[in-house]
Order: sequence, then structure tokens, then C-alpha cells
Amino acid sequence: GVELLGLAPDEVWMVGDDIRGDVGGAQAAGLHGILVRTGKFRPADLEQGIEPDLVIDSIASLPDVWTGLNC
Repeated sequence: GVELLGLAPDEVWMVGDDIRGDVGGAQAAGLHGILVRTGKFRPADLEQGIEPDLVIDSIASLPDVWTGLNC
């Protein structure tokens, strides 16, 4: 997939509120996973053994996140 875009998997960040499907799936594919504490998110999700690369409270904070990550 991402190779078709000229990217390496570790250059891609998946952002989602589902720790298994979004974050876990992304990490299984070699991508980074950012968990957003909205929508499907429940605090117990953080105890499922999947460790997001980053956890944010709102998608609105993504511009600041990208700046901090030099994306």
C-alpha cells in the first residue's frame, strides 16, 4: 500500500479512536498509530496490550502534533 505512494511504512501515521482496528492494525502493518480519546475510545482500551505511539484528546490538536513530530 504505502509504497505505491513512495513512502516507507514508518513514515505513515494512522489516526483513529479504535485501539484495535485503527492503532493495532496500523502498527501491525508497520505504521505509527495515534489514538484519539473520542468516539469509540474508552479508558479501558489502554489496558488491552496495544500501546499507541501517541494519545491525544482531540483531532483538533493534530496540527500541533504534526509540528512537534516534524511531519
